[in-house]
Amino acid sequence: MKTFGKILILATAVLFLNVNSSITRDLHQKKTTVEICHKGKTMTINLSALISHLNHGDRLFACQ
Repeated sequence: MKTFGKILILATAVLFLNVNSSITRDLHQKKTTVEICHKGKTMTINLSALISHLNHGDRLFACQ
């Protein structure tokens, strides 16, 4: 999926579906990090690195 498509999906989920209230709250507080599941381990990364992580298979939110 192209970068624009991933950004659009993420923005839709956060702004319209409110899938995770902590992300919505973080955006209002201008938090610049997000949790992802990277190779089975939860990591906190800068939002600027999110798309590249999603491109190689990492998932948004903490691992379960």
